[in-house]
Amino acid sequence: MNSTNKNNRARTVADLAAGEILTTVEVTATSEHVFHALTLPDGIAGWWSNHVTAEPKVGSLTEVRFENGGVFKMEIIDLEVGKNVHWSVRLSPHGTCIGA
Repeated sequence: MNSTNKNNRARTVADLAAGEILTTVEVTATSEHVFHALTLPDGIAGWWSNHVTAEPKVGSLTEVRFENGGVFKMEIIDLEVGKNVHWSVRLSPHGTCIGA
């Protein structure tokens, strides 16, 4: 499955058989700002939820809790500071997704 939104410059590619989803989004911001928004508690709280535990290092577990009781847990499995972060979803409001 491929999905592209030209207005937002976003692209998603899914390999459902392998349980993998890759999303790429182009934004107008420095790589440091984007990295901060995706990996640090105050950055994640700025766009997702105020209840965040996160540490930007391989093997750490990012946990995001929502007012409705929903919880996301994502393990950082690859990290290039200022370039990319690769998570494996360990728990979502829809269940556990080991290896996703």
